[in-house]
Amino acid sequence: MNPEIEKPLLAREDGASPSPGVRGQQIAAQLGVAIPEMGWSVCEPLFMPLLLILEVPHYLLSICWLISPITGLIFQPVVGALSDRYGRKPFILLLGFLAALGLVITPMCTMMANKSLAGVLAIACFGLADMSHDLLVTPTRAQINDVFSADEAEWRSGFAGGLGKFFAMLCSAFLPSTTAFWAVAVAVALSTSAQLFVPSKVEEGIESHDKPNVPEGDLKQHSQGQVVIDESGPVPVASSGEVASGSFPAGFWQLWIMQFAGWLSLCTWLFYFTSVWAAKSGAVPGTPESQRAVQQGTLLLLAGSVVFMAVGAMLPKLSGPHSVLCCVREEVSMASALALLTVTLLSLCYTGPEIDALSALLVIGPGHAAYQLVANVPYAWLERQPEFDAASRGWLTGCFNGSLSAAQMFVAVLGGPIVDAYGCLSAAYAAAAGINILVLLALGAGYGVTALLGSSQ
Repeated sequence: MNPEIEKPLLAREDGASPSPGVRGQQIAAQLGVAIPEMGWSVCEPLFMPLLLILEVPHYLLSICWLISPITGLIFQPVVGALSDRYGRKPFILLLGFLAALGLVITPMCTMMANKSLAGVLAIACFGLADMSHDLLVTPTRAQINDVFSADEAEWRSGFAGGLGKFFAMLCSAFLPSTTAFWAVAVAVALSTSAQLFVPSKVEEGIESHDKPNVPEGDLKQHSQGQVVIDESGPVPVASSGEVASGSFPAGFWQLWIMQFAGWLSLCTWLFYFTSVWAAKSGAVPGTPESQRAVQQGTLLLLAGSVVFMAVGAMLPKLSGPHSVLCCVREEVSMASALALLTVTLLSLCYTGPEIDALSALLVIGPGHAAYQLVANVPYAWLERQPEFDAASRGWLTGCFNGSLSAAQMFVAVLGGPIVDAYGCLSAAYAAAAGINILVLLALGAGYGVTALLGSSQ
């Protein structure tokens, strides 16, 4: 394995603390990865009830997902490749402030007298915020891998995302809906602003032994896997001035398919959850009973965010070469996550005192643990591959994030019609669980055939 991937690209050789410029970049990178989780987490419990209050038809409930996946499928790899060339900072600033703007405007739609117009505007504003959150995953995740080793980036990303999720859920649970959106918007704007405080020329604040392995006077001549210090921080750059791109490591598409199935489950589960939880109690949308049930569901997600944060801090121990059980490969971790999500989704399709208690426990614990694995394990796997090209980090990260866009597209196109056809929100959960089972069976069969062919040779 390339030794430069084993350690932080900006680590001091003598083991001392990094210089102020590097430390600022590391802090900004950790705040950056928290931004998408903050935005997603305030929308998870509050946006669907907002649409129901505006009386948006069932078949249109998931149309708001279309804005983000359409742009994501096209622009995730593009944003990643351009960030390889021009730095992460410009993209994080642009998308972060757009996300904050969308979060500010979305709840204001409930103040409009015309519900039809308000519903359209709410979907458009949410689409702006959601598109920004999703596209932010590529430059922020690439940025944290620029400045930390694979294992450290994995747990720091998971923990920072967990903190962001906990804060947003806290706001959602204990603040009025509009105030919660605005509080998170302020936090998103402040976290984005941290990028502004990274020195405009980071190399001025970095001592020579803090720099990555790039020859003196040769910072503008790049070869495969090297990084450059530019105004946006340490960024791998393609050679010959071209946008970085490269081949996919072996096993990439298996992980991509599992991450797609995981995101499909998570998008379906979290987008509908508080409304499904309210429906399990028989409450009518917009009534005090429904509001209480939505708050109860939000409290379950808040409790789950604590588990999410704790699991994030332990990620390297749960998957990969440094896991507690060395045999736990990333593929096994992802398959386990899909199994946990399947059980969680199916439990929410039924009602009754015992099944509701089981559902609550699954939502708080296994569901959020699986969320961390889906959100972080593929990127750590990518960094650990022997043939990984650091100059293509942003592009490859963007390609992985295409799984999120594809999952959202699936939910947008089929989620609403499935709900409309069966007359209940939980029908989407059953469909997502079925897809998980098919993916696990198909990949299991594929690995089995590969093993048999290998043994026969």
